Amino acid sequence: VIKSEMRKLSSGFMGIALAMHLCGQIDAYGFEGRDGHYFQRRREARTEFATRHNWQLERRCLDMLKPKKSLIQFH
Repeated sequence: VIKSEMRKLSSGFMGIALAMHLCGQIDAYGFEGRDGHYFQRRREARTEFATRHNWQLERRCLDMLKPKKSLIQFH
């Protein structure tokens, strides 16, 4: 297995997935489209963090959810 294929989804994305199963409506904050973490990290740590998660897959999944405003609202 190639290491890049083993990247996992972020805990925030997993939280949204869980909330979709448990809640009738979700308000999601902090998913405004930037790749990576919401605060600046040291350069060497940021490189490791940025490759740990599959940000492009998360972005595609979240973009598919945006039209479902009755279920999830992004702020």
